[in-house]
Amino acid sequence: MSDLFKHLPVALVPIYQMTEPNQLITLYDGKMTVVQNGQSLSGEGRIQVRWFPHPANRFELQNVDSLYHRLEVGHKVEVVAENIKAKFDGILTNSSIGSKENLFKGILSHDSTIGDSSELHSLVFHLINFLDFIGDSIFYDGQGNYLGEFRQESNDWILTVHALKDVKTILEKVNDMGGYVITHVAKLEKKTRTFSGQEARDILGKLYWYFSFMRGLHTSPYLVTGYDENQTKVYEFWNAGMTQSLYSPATSWFPLDLDGLGKGLFGQYLDLVSDKSWLEVISKAINWYVLSQKSTSLEQSIVWSQLCIELLAWAKFVELNSHVSKSGFNSLDLGNRLRLLLSTSGIPTLVPPRSGPQKLDRSLR
Repeated sequence: MSDLFKHLPVALVPIYQMTEPNQLITLYDGKMTVVQNGQSLSGEGRIQVRWFPHPANRFELQNVDSLYHRLEVGHKVEVVAENIKAKFDGILTNSSIGSKENLFKGILSHDSTIGDSSELHSLVFHLINFLDFIGDSIFYDGQGNYLGEFRQESNDWILTVHALKDVKTILEKVNDMGGYVITHVAKLEKKTRTFSGQEARDILGKLYWYFSFMRGLHTSPYLVTGYDENQTKVYEFWNAGMTQSLYSPATSWFPLDLDGLGKGLFGQYLDLVSDKSWLEVISKAINWYVLSQKSTSLEQSIVWSQLCIELLAWAKFVELNSHVSKSGFNSLDLGNRLRLLLSTSGIPTLVPPRSGPQKLDRSLR
């Protein structure tokens, strides 16, 4: 590494590569057994992320060791990946018996975990269709530095997000083609001690809403790999029920130039959603916010936005804090509810002057 860049953090490397939007990602390739009602078929199989008609982990089994079978399409199966000694719940969706090839296809129906998650030191995961931004400098081995880091801390956690070096080109491609593509790699660490798989899934669920709020579209932490204190891979988490929006140039509040973005944002968010009641409110509000972004008409967007605002106001003043009586809150019109919510949150109520969309100043890179 050049002395000029040796003080910079080294860019995170994606565990799974996508050179083109919507490219299949192979999670497993090897010996596989599919079991249903005590009957099993074995052969060569693979598990892949397929993006259409919706993102899912799909399996295929071919070259089976027996032509005789009674596996029923549309019913549950157990999928055994023999090489990694892992079992997954699935649904058989298709079977084809021919003179040259026997093929069975299906979908993994639940999130899948592999390995030992009892003492995790860090998690590395991917973000799909996330935003380009100007952040802090990171070093790409052999390629100089790039302003592609977003790093925040809470009392317990450190979250680091790195843009891929060619994120601008990647986003241009997915904008032309539509669909899905990995744009960023992220790392999550706990400051004081190791953590369990259950803690990991809990924080990943909260990060789903955090990233969705930033992006203005549903954005999951995707294809997670866990490491122990020796940086040895010990755990994998494959999303099955992932909610991930198709690429859209939808705008959001998230600044494309991160200079000045509050460093306490991540910690404040985690403090808020540590209360289960607030987590329920916030997740519902963010979902409605995303729906307002995705709506095809201005009228629909206004309805979803109004629902979001009224939910937050009701929770803040009536349901969770009891600052205002139910009758008092119901007597306020939407405008006064909005003014009350903004003013008590320290947000100016004056309408800002109109400005154009944000643009990245790439001369900084």
